[in-house]
Amino acid sequence: MGPVFLQAFSFVNTLVYCVPAHWIWANNGFLYQMGCVDIAGSGGVHLVGGTSGLVATVMLGPRIGKFRPDDRVDLSQSGNPTNCLVGMFMLWSVTLATL
Repeated sequence: MGPVFLQAFSFVNTLVYCVPAHWIWANNGFLYQMGCVDIAGSGGVHLVGGTSGLVATVMLGPRIGKFRPDDRVDLSQSGNPTNCLVGMFMLWSVTLATL
């Protein structure tokens, strides 16, 4: 990754996080005035992450070949079970490590 990419990423990241940060942490932010309680900044991070994930999902649309024209789902193109198990064990181990 070159320095131009990192500068562009930092610029866009700063613009994207400024608006929800103002909503949550500024005294005149509408979420702050509604009584939003943010613990260690996680509210703004998850708000932006969830919204950007939803926008990316809508922009990408369904997988090609997953849905048939007759509104049936092709189950042969399901997710990768190995990746699912690896992700599950990663979450599980982190959860157990924090107990």
